[in-house]
Amino acid sequence: YGYYYSTESDEFRRLVHLIRDHKFGGIAFFQGDVLETALMANRLQELADVPLLIAGDFEWGTAMRIRRSTRFPEAMALGASRDTGLAFRVGRAIGEETRAIGVQMDFAPVADVNVNPANPVINTRSFGEDPELVAEMATAYADGLRAAGVLATAKHFPGHGDTQTDSHLNLPLVPHSRARLDTVELVPFRRLIKSGIGSVMVGHLEVPSLQQQRSVPATLSPDVIDGVLRRELGFTGLVVTDAMDMGALVNSYGSDSSAVLAVE
Repeated sequence: YGYYYSTESDEFRRLVHLIRDHKFGGIAFFQGDVLETALMANRLQELADVPLLIAGDFEWGTAMRIRRSTRFPEAMALGASRDTGLAFRVGRAIGEETRAIGVQMDFAPVADVNVNPANPVINTRSFGEDPELVAEMATAYADGLRAAGVLATAKHFPGHGDTQTDSHLNLPLVPHSRARLDTVELVPFRRLIKSGIGSVMVGHLEVPSLQQQRSVPATLSPDVIDGVLRRELGFTGLVVTDAMDMGALVNSYGSDSSAVLAVE
């Protein structure tokens, strides 16, 4: 959390221990105030032997997590404009504010195609229900982030748009055939990878047509990550998971086993 902590506080001592002793390579801010977040980023960078990769979940701006910063329209509002130039400018503006508070990586854009109106978790976070529109808008937004010097992250691979379950609570099932995935869910990710996106976030999703093992989240699946994302789509950048404390994982695997399986 990007708030002020005394150097003598237990919370700050814990952060010092993680970075100085455990050699953590990165952190992510999930709450904070705009000034204190920037100060905290600088304090933690000073502790690190190797510069930290600092990330934020700023889909519609730093205000999504950080108080007293700018809120931009959500993705579906941008998608309704059909204006890729606007998406680029919004991405660049968000990127400039992201860098200004010491964050270099944004967990955005959402590349999910929201074809299910009952989707409880993606909905307005998506640019829309048309795979080509989502591909164009997400790519323009990511290009804007990159123009501001921010590492963009396409999420939630291989596609969270047609689910009726919130992965924060339980494991969603994406029951479609590979042919359907190729024409809907994977379209934006293919475009973003071709454009040079630096990072892809894998979602906690069961996708039987891509996996040999049933009831295994994509985040723990070599078939999805190494097979489809790396080998088939040719992605060579940074793969990250969705949050490792979400119900889709911990309900079945626990937090410790999930972390080991994700690395494996």
